[in-house]
Amino acid sequence: LKKQGNIRYFGMTNFSLEDIEKADKVSTVNSIQGLYNMLEHNPSSYHRIPLHYRTKDEILPYCQKNGIPFLPYSPLFQGLLTGTFKENGNFTSQDVRNANPKLNGTYFGKYYSVVEKLKEATKDWGHSLNEIAINWLSNQEMIGSIIAGATSVEQFESNSNAMNWQLTEEQYSILDTIVCNVDNIENSEENI
Repeated sequence: LKKQGNIRYFGMTNFSLEDIEKADKVSTVNSIQGLYNMLEHNPSSYHRIPLHYRTKDEILPYCQKNGIPFLPYSPLFQGLLTGTFKENGNFTSQDVRNANPKLNGTYFGKYYSVVEKLKEATKDWGHSLNEIAINWLSNQEMIGSIIAGATSVEQFESNSNAMNWQLTEEQYSILDTIVCNVDNIENSEENI
């Protein structure tokens, strides 16, 4: 398609590092998209769909080495990182997030607990938790566009405000200390 002039660039989403390397030998991969946020650094699944890559450990280093921008999806963990969730009853019966065992299953309480710690630690920072979560991503090397949805003007403005300031090294350190064991939550889960 590139040789025919039908496309200029192509990217890959949710592929293993091995598959990305194969594709990159055929034609330059221009972007890589995957699941990545403050609570999901190396996720093994998304809505029970297995992911055959580890973002922080495999994909981000590959992007760095090869100058490929990484486009994270679900930067707010499907809303959990907005800080507005309750311990239960967060979704209507029609909400697709009901099918996500990380948000509506056995381990939700563990993720929720980490978010409550994040809210407490950041309450005086002058920014909402969703702004902090997006800013945390935006200031990492090799992060390209962040795929963040919004269902209201207020959410859009809040997401946009995340780009108008920068976390300090001390703030990064506080966040990293709180989320340092989050990967252990998912690694202890089965069939998610």
